[in-house]
Amino acid sequence: MNGKFGDLINEARQQENVSSDGKQAIKKDGNTERQINDISPKEKTEALDIVTLNIKIERKYRQHWIGQAKLQGLTIKEVIVSHLTDRFGLPE
Repeated sequence: MNGKFGDLINEARQQENVSSDGKQAIKKDGNTERQINDISPKEKTEALDIVTLNIKIERKYRQHWIGQAKLQGLTIKEVIVSHLTDRFGLPE
């Protein structure tokens, strides 16, 4: 594959394989494998009622916050969920 990220994409694809029992296996650290059960999108939606939360912010804020989160080894989702949970708690 040509392009800026072609080598990275090819490497990631080579690490994925399918085991004989029909479950997708992803190799981690070359030795261990993690099994991911094949479930339908409907089952995923029923199991977890996931929705999207969008906010509009200035680009410079987004860039700064994402950079700071990455420096601390976090994602923006983790930071936002943590702060919202601390501030408002979880529903009962």
